[in-house]
Amino acid sequence: MKKIKPEPAGFYRLPIRAGIFLLGVILFLAIFAPFLAPFSPLEPAGKSLEPPSLTHPFGTDDVGHDLFSQFLY
Repeated sequence: MKKIKPEPAGFYRLPIRAGIFLLGVILFLAIFAPFLAPFSPLEPAGKSLEPPSLTHPFGTDDVGHDLFSQFLY
């Protein structure tokens, strides 16, 4: 009969910590989105289809909405 080796004590800690960290980042962004977003996600903030720049880190969509602000919200 084969003996089953137990997993080391810290084996499951890394995935759990990574999951808690990601959940914390998502919660932080959700709570502070109004303070972090440079533009309103519902109003046009520039020309349509602008490429990423310092003003619009993710660029703008076909209507001119800032994609970074939409991502945060």
